[in-house]
Amino acid sequence: MLAVVVAAVVIAGVWFWTAAPRADAAPPQTVAARPAD
Repeated sequence: MLAVVVAAVVIAGVWFWTAAPRADAAPPQTVAARPAD
């Protein structure tokens, strides 16, 4: 039971971390693309 709760919290946390900070997730791609250019 506790493992299910922990798994749900981890999934929700990862989902929030990837969905919420869009501005934080976008710059790394721009920074990675600039050196290639």
